[in-house]
Amino acid sequence: GMKMLDAFVESLVEDRAVAIQRAKPVVLFLNGEYWGLYNIRERYTAEYVQNYYGVNKDNVWIVDAETSQEGGQAALDAYFAMKDFVVENDMSNPVIYQMFTEQMDTQSLIEYLCINFFLKNEDVDLNQNLAMWRTAEPEDGEYGDCKWRLMLFDADECLSEYDPEESAGGMDDFYLFQTPFVQSLFRNEQFRTEFGQTMVEMMDTTFDYDRVHQELMEWQERYRAQTMETERRFFAGEYSEESYQSTIESMDKFLRERKEILLEDLRLHGII
Repeated sequence: GMKMLDAFVESLVEDRAVAIQRAKPVVLFLNGEYWGLYNIRERYTAEYVQNYYGVNKDNVWIVDAETSQEGGQAALDAYFAMKDFVVENDMSNPVIYQMFTEQMDTQSLIEYLCINFFLKNEDVDLNQNLAMWRTAEPEDGEYGDCKWRLMLFDADECLSEYDPEESAGGMDDFYLFQTPFVQSLFRNEQFRTEFGQTMVEMMDTTFDYDRVHQELMEWQERYRAQTMETERRFFAGEYSEESYQSTIESMDKFLRERKEILLEDLRLHGII
C-alpha cells in the first residue's frame, strides 16, 4: 500500500485538537540488501504527552484500544466509567450532557470524529485504532484538567481506497458513528450543532482542497522514488511510474470531491 498515506493524513491535522504521530521517511538496508521504505514514527507515551501538552509525565493516563498504556487499572477504570456514563445515560438531557463535558474535552472528540469522517477511515472503533489521554490528578495549565483528549493513529484505511463514488460514505455508512457511544452523543443538540460547525470549518480550512492538494503534491514527490523501489522489491516487479501517479491522482480526487459529498449528507441529516 501507500507507505505515505497514514503519515500524510496525520500531518494535515497537526494543528487540530487531537494528538498525531509525526513521521520521518527512512530507507532500510538489511545486511546491505535494500529492504524498502519505512516511516519512523513518534510513539504515544507519557513523555509524548509531557512534550506536547506540558503536563507532568508521572501524571498521565493513556488508554489505547481499551487497554491501558499509562496508568494501569486506574486509567482503565476511569475510561470505562466515562464510556459507560455516555452509553447508559440520556445525553439529550442538557444537565447530563454537561456532566459529560466535565470528563471529556468535547472539542477534541468532535475534531477526532470530523477528521476520521472526512478521511473516511474505515478501520476505527473505540476498541481499535483509537487512543485517548488525560491527567490522572488535576494540575495547573490548560491541559491539567483531567479531561480525556483524543490521539490519532493508524489512519491507513483512509480515503476509501481513494474513490469517493465507490461508497459515498455518509453518516449512515460510517462505522464509528454507529457505535452506541457516538450514537448517544448525537442525541444531544449541542453536540450535534458543534459537530456540524466544526465539520464545515475544517472542510474550509484544514481540508481546504487547495491546501491539501499542495501538501499531497509535496509528499508524493518526497515519497515517489522510494515507493517505486519498495513496490518493485516486494510486490510487483513491473510497478510503473503510471501506477504511482494514478494512485496519487485518485487520492487527489477523493480530497477534491469529499467536501461536496459530505455537505449534502450533513444537510440530509439536519446537522447543518
